[in-house]
Amino acid sequence: LHYRIYDVTVDWKNLPKNWTIQNSFSAGEMKQHFLYNERDAWRRTNWVAGDFRQYKGMVEGKPVWFALRGKWIFEDTTLFNIILHTVETQRKQWNDTDAGFYSVTLIPYIMPHKPVERDAQSLSLGYGLTKSFVTYADPDCLLDNFIDLFNHEMMHEWIGGKINQGNETEEVNMRWFAEGFTEYYALRNRWKAGFMTDAEFFKELNEEYFAGYYQSSYAEIPNLEAEERRWENFDLERLAYRRGCIVAFYLDCAVRKQFGNRKTLFNFMNDLMEFTYGTGRDLTTGYEFFTETLGEYLHNDANAWLDLHIGQGKKITPDEFKLPDFIQMKTIAGGVPQFSLTPNNTNAKALFQKD
Repeated sequence: LHYRIYDVTVDWKNLPKNWTIQNSFSAGEMKQHFLYNERDAWRRTNWVAGDFRQYKGMVEGKPVWFALRGKWIFEDTTLFNIILHTVETQRKQWNDTDAGFYSVTLIPYIMPHKPVERDAQSLSLGYGLTKSFVTYADPDCLLDNFIDLFNHEMMHEWIGGKINQGNETEEVNMRWFAEGFTEYYALRNRWKAGFMTDAEFFKELNEEYFAGYYQSSYAEIPNLEAEERRWENFDLERLAYRRGCIVAFYLDCAVRKQFGNRKTLFNFMNDLMEFTYGTGRDLTTGYEFFTETLGEYLHNDANAWLDLHIGQGKKITPDEFKLPDFIQMKTIAGGVPQFSLTPNNTNAKALFQKD
């Protein structure tokens, strides 16, 4: 069934004259016809119709469409330019410049104002889907939040999309990977694409992820329990993002040190994509492949390491980090590791930005 070809025709009728159409396959076409053979990806398609404003741009000769509604504190074109730069840099990162049509949707929602306390991340949310992502945001959402949101959701085209983690089971839940590794690579992309400075990159890595995780009273909750309880509060909801991002950073540094920066965690990510994309396989049912392949990069028992730090939820102690010589670490109160580029190493930035 995975390789069955679906012949799809969509005929839009009787829509109001001021409505526009956009989805994961095209924009503005009242009748659509296409062949599709990726059943799982079909479930992740996005379809909208309504009084949207639409913009079209090109990245590597391929169309990118942006549909949005509502009033924002930025010009539409400001947001669209961020989207175009995000699409361009992430496609180059994944060597996926042949990808065709891409759709982005932004829809306003209203969050409660005072006396309800809000954090910055509650001002927006999104879903990375097939050849598209859809976002929802409060009209007060700031530009940095949009940059973060767009980069995170676009990254799901690969992590959680083409690298399919599969459906959770009673024994395996890989949300820490799908969200945490997405956080890490979206953060790196914002830095490499010029959306943030070196200082801003490490400030966010150190404060949001390392301090936010290590200082949390929930930091050492086992993975499956954390998933069961993630709707209880913000810290539990963010746990998979923070824990997964820290694990990704740890592994990236360890692989770089092991191979003298000739290989990075991104080599492992490409191995995972080759294993799942277009094959009908996923990382949950193929968890043995995940751990064995990772072990080949680490030269140790990756399954036992992941069980300790993901399954059981034990923090990675500062002395466990294996760092290349262009990354340095210090420890602050509470045993929280903090990282930066090694000073006086003029190549440190270029070396760490290499994937």
